[in-house]
Amino acid sequence: MSGTQNLTHENFLPQNFPDKKNLPEEKIPGELVFFSKDELSHFLDEVQKQFSETGAVDFGKATRNARYLTRLDKAFKNVEEGRWTEHELIEVDEE
Repeated sequence: MSGTQNLTHENFLPQNFPDKKNLPEEKIPGELVFFSKDELSHFLDEVQKQFSETGAVDFGKATRNARYLTRLDKAFKNVEEGRWTEHELIEVDEE
């Protein structure tokens, strides 16, 4: 390969830009979304699922689903570890 390459990488991590108002508008076309490690895994799965089914991706829906699935995972983990409370459903007939 002849010639030189100029590789530049701009890093937009949270520690560099603590709030949205410090982000340059031309670099971020929409909302900036931060994911936890578990949320990111669910998000990528959801994006792949949507794209394979429809050929398009609704990123807002994928984000909401990823966060919801992460909350479910945490709830199931709490149940498995015995950290839950059983509630009895009492139905009252009002006649």
